[in-house]
Formats: sequence, structure tokens, C-alpha cells
Amino acid sequence: MKIYFINLFILFSIIVSSIAEAQHIVINEIFVLGKGKRPDWIELYNSGNATCDIGGFTLSDNNKKIHKWTIPKNTFIRPGGFVLFFADKKNVENHTNFKLDAGGEYVGLYDQNGQCVDSITYNKFPAHGSLGRYPDGSKKLFFFTAPTMGSPNVNTSPTHDPFGFQQGPAPNVFPQGGHYNGPQQVIIQTHLPQARVFYTLDGSLPTTQSSQYSGPLTINTTTVLRCIAVDGENHSSAINTQTFLINEHSTRPIISLVTDPRNLWNEETGIYVKGNQWKRANYNKDEYNWKQSWKRTCNFEFFPKKSDARINIPCTIKIFGGASRNLPQKSFSIKVIDPKTDVFAYPFFPQKNIQTFKSIILRNSGDDWKQTMFRDLLMHTVLQGRMNIDFQAGTPALVFLNGTYWGIYNIREKLDPYYVIGNHHVDPEHIDMIKCFHDIKAGSDSQYNALISFIRSHDLSNFKHYKTVCEQIDIDEFINYQLAQIYYDNCDWPQNNIAWWREKKDNGKWRWILYDTDEGFQFHDKRRSCARNTLKWATKTNRRETLIFNALLKNENFRNRFLQIFAAHMSTTFDPARIIAHIDKLQNQIRPEMPRHINRWGAISSMQKWEQNVDELRRFARKRPAHVYEHLIKQFHLSGTIDLTLTVNDPHKGQVRMATVDIPPEFSNGKYFQGIPMTLHAIPASGHKFIRWEGLIQSTSREISFTPHKPGTIRAIFR
Repeated sequence: MKIYFINLFILFSIIVSSIAEAQHIVINEIFVLGKGKRPDWIELYNSGNATCDIGGFTLSDNNKKIHKWTIPKNTFIRPGGFVLFFADKKNVENHTNFKLDAGGEYVGLYDQNGQCVDSITYNKFPAHGSLGRYPDGSKKLFFFTAPTMGSPNVNTSPTHDPFGFQQGPAPNVFPQGGHYNGPQQVIIQTHLPQARVFYTLDGSLPTTQSSQYSGPLTINTTTVLRCIAVDGENHSSAINTQTFLINEHSTRPIISLVTDPRNLWNEETGIYVKGNQWKRANYNKDEYNWKQSWKRTCNFEFFPKKSDARINIPCTIKIFGGASRNLPQKSFSIKVIDPKTDVFAYPFFPQKNIQTFKSIILRNSGDDWKQTMFRDLLMHTVLQGRMNIDFQAGTPALVFLNGTYWGIYNIREKLDPYYVIGNHHVDPEHIDMIKCFHDIKAGSDSQYNALISFIRSHDLSNFKHYKTVCEQIDIDEFINYQLAQIYYDNCDWPQNNIAWWREKKDNGKWRWILYDTDEGFQFHDKRRSCARNTLKWATKTNRRETLIFNALLKNENFRNRFLQIFAAHMSTTFDPARIIAHIDKLQNQIRPEMPRHINRWGAISSMQKWEQNVDELRRFARKRPAHVYEHLIKQFHLSGTIDLTLTVNDPHKGQVRMATVDIPPEFSNGKYFQGIPMTLHAIPASGHKFIRWEGLIQSTSREISFTPHKPGTIRAIFR
């Protein structure tokens, strides 16, 4: 990084003010692009020795409207820590309700009493640069040619030339990074006049203090190369980052994450270590560095199977997850910050036709890390194409961190307001999204609270009241969400890991999102968990997390629909043979990679132990259905089940749908609840026509409702 001292009289006017009340919290760095998709941002820094709660502080771009945007509650900055806010006018989470002006702007930080904590005023902003303090928290302001959002500001050049703001093109590297079967001779070239080239091989940011390039480099093993060019006036170019994968014969895509090692391992600011603050905080483990929401800059490269990089882009990286942050192999949240684009333009997930992603998660399999490495991914993959439900797509990959093998990860969609763009084509600025009741991710909880108030004060067995709730909840999606969690026996739900959202419009309905199901599918006691009555847990009374489900179950129409949809999915989606086929596929995807992963981390003792862990998933798939049927019959005092065959005369001409569940020909034989009404739909294929129903039911209506009392066959005839 190259920085330039601000000449107040020549080019820029900087006004900085601080007051004693919050002297250790400063506006440490700001970035203003002024145009394009990359958001402006404001970075705060705590130069003191104590953690500070800045929830309720305000940020503003107008010193006459100091309460313009309020920092969310429980926003903490640890000593030496950073907090980042995006000035993009989105007004969600850490996004302010104003933007910054590259032509000149005021940025002010105010405490809860309206006292100015710090402020910066600038008259003009450099292209692609940032304005910040060096060292961090000091009074002196500099321009940086390479911004360091959420990371320490670093002086990487001996000059403070205030006019060198146009960053030159990065050096060219020949050959570029990619898969190679042996050592490579790498040449670095630059077209900058009188330029010297500096490079690093450990992920650190190249500076004039790094190794100077003087001739071809021999790369023998997997290595990350980062280089810059510095011209005759000491102006630094952009950085070129290339990963050379030498003899990496993987069956999975590879991701290379490259970040300055200080971003990971520095005891004060590194995101991957315990750090020093927890000791200063009386050995409070909540103060571990890796438990903070710190973002650091990194470079992201994505290599599909045995091919050249399809993505090479600057991003932010932060540690992701809950308890899994304590594991040696930690999950990462990755977000694009490239000035040319703000998304990953790549279809990572074959399960969904989504071409771009704002963020992705590199997930370590969470609580399942010591068992199979794909338990949660399995539970989401099983639902794809089978039910109307919001789930997180995923695919396994290998990750290298600064050139070091970091093991198997699952690339996953991130559950945040941007999730709704690809999955529902909804603007994330126009939604309400809530996690775990108190964590408002977007919008507000006012509509949800109004819904809860209505449910508490009205009996939903009354059809009019039930209809009112149906106008606010996507009922069939809610049914699918509940039955999936119950079948999976997710032991960390519904008291935890629950999220829901709605589009903010008159007919917007709440939908629930499946996530973090690691403690399902026989995660705990291997001898008894197949039989665990999750339905009983999901219908406990006097609990906020079960309130909606219990209230809806009082309505006979909802209860009957829930039961027969559940039965239909038990006979199709959750059919043991189908589930085991998914288990086999996911296991085979990572089996060739597991010996290396086991050797790297040692959490699973051997390949034999891993195979045994995966076999437990198959055991659950075989045994779980009988227990779930038993739980449903007992809970709702049902007469039992009957065998029904729902079939067609020709599967090429049409299909049968039971309520919302398509019945594939291979799963036409199913168990349904005796005496519980059900509805069948005949769905003709394009160019074909429905004729009639035969068997237990004779009708020419495409939609029929009946109450099954005896086993038999119902066949839809198409021509």
C-alpha cells in the first residue's frame, strides 16, 4: 500500500474534531468511489484499552442532522479493533441511509448524547483510494492508494506525494496462476516507465520492502504470488495476485484465499487467533479475536475442476459461525469488494439457477466437522426440486489459505438480505428479515409482532381468523419448513437457528429459511435419536418458538393439510432409497479428498471411522420414517395409515400431485393417514390432456378431494 500525506493548503481540506467523551473511538478510514456498484464505507477504530459499545451512536453526512443514521444496538469495538459501515443508502444492518460524495463531504460520529466524537471533512477524493489515519487512531490523515477496509492502515512507501492518486495497472504475470503438473518459470512484466517490481510469496501485501524482481521465478510447489510495480516517482500499481496449483489433482473445485498474514495471525488484529484482548478482559472467551465480526481484505480465486481460474477478485473475509468458530478449521464469510463489480458472477450451485452472488460462505460443516463433513448439506440437497421451501444450496470444494492446504469446505449460499435477490428476485431493501427473534437483519419486526399479537388474541380454529393468518404467512411453505425440521430431528431447533422474512408489500407473506441443521439426522445418541419425538418438541406449549405452529394446528383444515403433506413427503422426498442415493452421491464427491483432509486436521481418526459415520446417516434414513409416523399418529390420535398407490397410465403424459407434493412414478406406493381428507390434482404434460380418475375414485374433475378409509389404487388417465 502507498499513502500520501494531505497538504491542507495545496489540494485537500481536512477538518478533524474529537471530544473527550469518546476520545478513543475515531473515524479511521473512509472510502468514496462516487460511482459504480462498489459501496462507499466508513471504518471506525478503537485506540483505547477497553471494549466500547457504540450501539446508539449516530453517523451523519450533515452536521446539522446529527441523528441521520443510528448504529445498531450491541455494536462493540474491542481495543485495537475495527467496525465497518457501508454508506450505500440501504439502511439495513451495517448499511447507512446515506451515501458519500467524492466531490466533497462531511462525515461525523456522535455519541448517544449527540456529542461529536469525531468528524472528517474532505473537499475531493482520489480515484480508487481511501482517506485514513496512519498509524491507526492517530491525528494525521493520509490518502491510501490501496484501501484496507477493516484492517490496519499500513505505510508501505517512503513517499507522501499528494498528487500520485492514479493507480497504475498491475504487472503482468506469465504464465498466470492455475493447475500445473510440475514446476513453473514465472515472468513478471510491467509497462510502467522506470518501474521496479516487488513481490511476495506468503500472501503478504507487496511493498518496496518486499523482494525485488530481477528475473524469472521458479515455483516448485503450490504458491501464491503477489506483485506490484512502483514507478520512478514511487507511485504504486494495483496488486496482481496469482495462485499456482502444482500437482493438485483434486476431484473438486479449488478456492484460493490470499490475505496478508497479519490479518489472520496478528494477536491484536488477526481474525484467526485468540488474540490478547480476552486476557485483558479477565480471560473472557467471548473476547477471542475469532469470535468478533471483523472483516479483512483478501483475494479470492476460484478454480473449477482441473481448469484455470474463473474468478480472481478482491473480497472481504471474516470468520463465520457460532460454536464452530472454536474449531481449528474455521468457516469464512466472503464478500466481493471489487470496484468493477459487486458480485461473484459464477453459478456455484447446480441446484439453483442463480448466476450471481453478493456473498458466499465457506462452511466447515459446523457441528458435523468431526463426523461426515456434509450432514447439513445433505439435508438441504434432499429438498431441492421437491418442495416449496427456502434452503441454502451448496457444493463441496477444497480451500487453500495463502497457498497452504486448508481442507474440505462446503461453498454455501449466505443467509442474509441478499439471499432474496437470487431466490425470489426481490429487492433486499424492501424486506423484513428476522433471525432468532431479536436479530433484525433487514427492515423491522413490527409486522411480525402485529401478527403474533393477532395469533395470541384469536382462536385460529375459527376459519375467519385462520384466513387472516393465511394472508400473512405462506402456509404451504411453513408446513414444509416444519415437517422438514421434524423429520430431520434437528436438536438445535426451534429454540435456535430459526429465520423468517417477508417482502414489504400489502400481500407480502412470511417465509421461513432452513439453515444450520448440523444437529439433525442422528447427530447425537446413535442408539436412540432415530426415535426422538421432534414433533413433541416442536409443539411444546407456552414457548415463543412454537406459538405459530401450535395456533395453526388448532385449525382442522391446517392440521389435515399438514398431516397428508407430511405423509406424501415421507413416501417420496424422504423415501429411504432416495435419501441414501443422496448420501452416496455426497460421500463419493469427497471420498477421494478425505484422506488428505483427515491428515490435515485429525478431527476424524481414520477413513474407516468416517465411513462408519456416514453409515449412521443411512441408518437414520432407513429407520426414521416409522418413528415419525408413530409420533404423528399418537400426537393427533389418528386411526393409523393405509397404503395408497397414486399413479398414472403414462408418466410421459402427466403426473399426480397430492396437495403440493408431486408423486413421481417410482414413489407411487405410499402410506397416508386413514380418515384424514386429502386432495389430488391431475397435471397433464404439455400437449396432453387429462381424461379421468380410475380405481378407488371415479371422476373427470382434475382436482378431487376425498377421505381415504381403505387401501387401493387411484390412477390418473391422460391422453
